[in-house]
Amino acid sequence: MEVTGATQPNVQGPATTSNDTRLATESITSDFETFLQLLTAQMKNQDPTKPIDSTEFVGQLASFSAVEQQIATNTKLDELIGSLSLGGANGLAQWLGADIRAARVAEFSGDPIDLQYQMPQDATAAMISVTDENGNQVDSFAVPAGSSRATWDGLTAEGNPAELGNYRFTLQSAENGTPLDPVSIAVYANVVEARLEAGQTLLTLADGTTLNAGDVTDMRVHSTAETA
Repeated sequence: MEVTGATQPNVQGPATTSNDTRLATESITSDFETFLQLLTAQMKNQDPTKPIDSTEFVGQLASFSAVEQQIATNTKLDELIGSLSLGGANGLAQWLGADIRAARVAEFSGDPIDLQYQMPQDATAAMISVTDENGNQVDSFAVPAGSSRATWDGLTAEGNPAELGNYRFTLQSAENGTPLDPVSIAVYANVVEARLEAGQTLLTLADGTTLNAGDVTDMRVHSTAETA
């Protein structure tokens, strides 16, 4: 098995949901209205002999413009997210043929499987456990505490080729002998179908399993040259 210490990509969870964006927009809109009321009251009640300083007035107008632009940006972001996740055929098409990464079982077809994981910061020792569909451990191997990638060579603990099928990978680590929480390891799989059900985008993978798009942590799309 091959292990590298490459820096783990900064993978975030799914993009902000449209509901979260809507709430953020409502908050900004409320602040904008409050700002406008305060500015209007200030202009109405200013001392005629001491009007608002022009520099301060320009600064307030700049703040006014920034808030307005933020509201427009959030609105556009909301529309974009809706288009990608619930945009019918056009939104679903982005998934077809793509390789997605998620913490799930991986299909072993005889070739080594690349693994990526987030190593706990406090880990001083770590190993990867490989289990079959029945939960039986078929292999385990140590990885450096600072690593983020490894490759399972498809061999059992006895050195024999593993049976073809689905396997799950778990990172087990410890800090100076004290076990840390296990981490499910993410693997790539190809998407062959995408559909909408009850407002959820469901992806069917090449091995026949179904995954919620919200569980995807990374996606890579093959170029035309690669698929030609």
